[in-house]
Amino acid sequence: MIGLWQRFYGWILGAVGVIVAVAGVYFRGRAAGKAVEQKKVTQRDLTEAQKHAETIRETADVQAEVSRLPDSDVRERLQKWTRDR
Repeated sequence: MIGLWQRFYGWILGAVGVIVAVAGVYFRGRAAGKAVEQKKVTQRDLTEAQKHAETIRETADVQAEVSRLPDSDVRERLQKWTRDR
């Protein structure tokens, strides 16, 4: 029995080494993929936040412009948006 163990000891160590190496590569690739995906999500969130901020700025600009106009000019500009003419 000891002879059998000594005979296959190198093969067993080699197989364990290969399994450990494959597991290491798998988990390293998984971690790298997770980092890449997190970077994509962060970039997408940043882009959406920038679009939202631009929309808010445009809304504030329009509100400021309308508040400076006299009522007759506002009514005139709104004519294209109403059905009753």
